[in-house]
Amino acid sequence: MHPFRALIHRREARAALAVLVGLPTLFLFFNLTLAVDPAANVDRLRLGAVVLDTGVTTPEGQVSIGPQLVGALQERLGAEVMTYPTADSLRDAVLRREVGGGLVVPAGATARLRTGEGIELTVVRSDANDPFTNSFTASLASSLAATLNAVLPGQLAGTPTEPLVTVAADTVAISPDYRFATLPGFLLLPLWIASLAFAVLLARAGDHARETAGAARAGVAEALFATLAAAVAGAVIAVDVALFTWRWDVNLIGLFALLWLALTAVTWLMVGAVRVFGVALGAGLGVVALFLQQPVSGATYPPAFAPEVVRWAEPIAPLRYLVEGVRDLLVGGSTLGDMAVALAWFAVAGLVAVAAGIARLALRSRSQRAAGAPMPAA
Repeated sequence: MHPFRALIHRREARAALAVLVGLPTLFLFFNLTLAVDPAANVDRLRLGAVVLDTGVTTPEGQVSIGPQLVGALQERLGAEVMTYPTADSLRDAVLRREVGGGLVVPAGATARLRTGEGIELTVVRSDANDPFTNSFTASLASSLAATLNAVLPGQLAGTPTEPLVTVAADTVAISPDYRFATLPGFLLLPLWIASLAFAVLLARAGDHARETAGAARAGVAEALFATLAAAVAGAVIAVDVALFTWRWDVNLIGLFALLWLALTAVTWLMVGAVRVFGVALGAGLGVVALFLQQPVSGATYPPAFAPEVVRWAEPIAPLRYLVEGVRDLLVGGSTLGDMAVALAWFAVAGLVAVAAGIARLALRSRSQRAAGAPMPAA
């Protein structure tokens, strides 16, 4: 047989062709069909508001500019606005990412405006959100001041102070490096693809180990090796972040610990999928899982902006918790503990999947030995 014909009859050659053709098609399908226009989804962005102004009593009744400003903000932006009693509670909500940012109307605002005196509003924001929310809240201060200064003077008697309204930004988490805002986004793809490739190669190595050690012992060895590999990768990536940005003031130990936990969870999930479903189907499911997670990961825009068809995946997307945890460590935030707990549960799920895969291979091996057939591969 001609070498070319012999080559194309090999399963590996056909699989290579399928990967070369299918992977770009999958990338195009998911990235185009699940594409998001952030500007069209601003109504899903959550903002906060604190009105400290109690208003003034006039012959016509009680007048308060605060609720009017909040209502106008909600109407103009279309975003959901949640109210908080104090500025501190709003800051806490921004750090928890309960809201993307918020507005504080100071006490006495109505009285000062009615006499033509200026007031200072405060926009509470954070650099530890996704790039879209960061940009949106940063521009809110300037756009809000310009709009109010264009509208309010004509509604007030006398000659008001110029400018009538100023807006100060209260940034509760400031990024020490502009690159930290986008780092979680471009870290997702290589981490997931590397974990998937690792699981496939480890499965092949494990097949040889099973021939001498048995399915159970080989499976335990795979899980231990994946844990060790995750630690090495986490350490290298943490040092890479500090080295390539030359920011040695980052929390290296915390970043290493989070990456170790996340990579352990992801590699166990991948190894479990490969062992339960086989290499081909397990790897395919891993690729699909990547595309489903990208829109809800919060890497480039809020998870709430994701299309309805994939929004259900947000609570069960490991990358979602990794992204927020990395932002907590590099920029700021108060959800690191919650992210670590969520990733630990994913690690437990991955360990269960690995155990299920070991059990499947053990049963297959026992059946094959009883039938006198060779040891099966994953």
